[in-house]
Amino acid sequence: MSRMDLTDHRYLAGQFVAGPRAVTDDHLTRTLTFADLHLTVHPTLRTTRAQHGETDLLMLGTAVHPEHPTWRDSDVLEWLALAATPAELEETMAALAGRYVLFVRIGSQAPLVYGDACGLRPVFYLRSGTDLWLASQPGLLERHAGALRDVLLAPLLDASPEGDVWPAGRTPLTGVQMMLPNHRLSTDDAVVTRFWPSAPLPTVDPEVAAQRMARLLRGIVLSLVRRGPVTILLTGGYDSRALLAAAWPVRRRLRYLTVVDVATPSHDASIPLRLAMRGRLKLRFRWSRPASSHALGRQRAVTGQVWRDPNQHRDVAFSAALGTTALIANASEVVRCAFYEGGNPPETISAELLSEYHGWAQDPFAIEAFEHWLAGVPQGTGIHPLDLYYWECRVGVWGALSAISMELQVDAFSPFNCRELLITGLGTPVTSRKHPWLLHRRIVEILAPQISTIPYNATTFTWLKTRLPAPVRQSVRRLRRRAAGSDLTYR
Repeated sequence: MSRMDLTDHRYLAGQFVAGPRAVTDDHLTRTLTFADLHLTVHPTLRTTRAQHGETDLLMLGTAVHPEHPTWRDSDVLEWLALAATPAELEETMAALAGRYVLFVRIGSQAPLVYGDACGLRPVFYLRSGTDLWLASQPGLLERHAGALRDVLLAPLLDASPEGDVWPAGRTPLTGVQMMLPNHRLSTDDAVVTRFWPSAPLPTVDPEVAAQRMARLLRGIVLSLVRRGPVTILLTGGYDSRALLAAAWPVRRRLRYLTVVDVATPSHDASIPLRLAMRGRLKLRFRWSRPASSHALGRQRAVTGQVWRDPNQHRDVAFSAALGTTALIANASEVVRCAFYEGGNPPETISAELLSEYHGWAQDPFAIEAFEHWLAGVPQGTGIHPLDLYYWECRVGVWGALSAISMELQVDAFSPFNCRELLITGLGTPVTSRKHPWLLHRRIVEILAPQISTIPYNATTFTWLKTRLPAPVRQSVRRLRRRAAGSDLTYR
């Protein structure tokens, strides 16, 4: 580890290790206990404790309640502590947005561990003999719990055709797995159990859903603005537009950041400028330069070498939002038919197909991982497996590790990371969730009609590009990414 890392207060920001004993780490310097677990955490990671009757809770991270924008983390946790059973707690947590890990003990029952709705503050776990170890990324389990990296598996991610993360929560470390969203972990036996979905998904009228989701998004954003400075990472797309619309009444109290480089689509620069002019926003453009090998190495280290991304060199530019909470739109695409934008999913969802979607082609390791994941998908819930796959295996893995990488520069928070919001959206017909994403358009119309007429993800230049053959567009995109400084040009 370099001297710069040892003196950089953002290195391992927001991360933790929990196990049978506290660990010694140059960056994780705070210690606390919960039941039989000893936690060692980074000083930037918020910790909140609450007890009520026989319920004892410890939260790492932060959460907001959209119906109670004045609540702090302590208020949220005291409200959760009123739950008398795990089932009651799980139902109550659905209302929250946040990025947190929750340790729960109710009476004499085994302590449980939960993540936020999309697992954006991840939990990796290892059972070593009679010891249970948990950590925010697998490299910490390698360093402090003796986890071993399988020399045959380790190269698979970099060797995969288009993979940017390991499949279905697997890792190249023997015995180390990631707890996927919608699951809980028992600390007594290290058994991970799915708790959602457990019943058919209620159908929701698109207008009712749009009104409800708009109300939730506004409540979440207003809660965050009350807590401190906020920056919206603004692009030309649907998701960040919805965040801006949610913030519209207080928009001038926020900051806005658009990161660009030579690979940035033209609409992701021109549309934020139009939005800034329409709303008189404090918009800052930040030019992203090619990242140094040291910066890229730090990203690999803090994500445990189980994540990569063609645009990861842009993360350094997010330091322009340091000192604020950066609002990202991860999780929004859960309700946007991410893998079947036209609204017509494949008739059969196989492990082989998911491996292809994941960028691992027909790799046997990935296929076996997705076979195991598919076997645990409940039937008869009304949720399409591709939507659940995107929620758990895409956002819950790639999105979670992306947030960890961002945390080297800034604290990140996705207002879409709310189970009630996502369930509401998934309950609408596919016709409102597929391209051209009428549900998201309607949310913006409800919250800020002033910006609903500005195009999404499109300029005249965008239309001209569609006239080019697909192989030509792909080659140009790769050349632009290489020029921008990405050493990953596979997508």
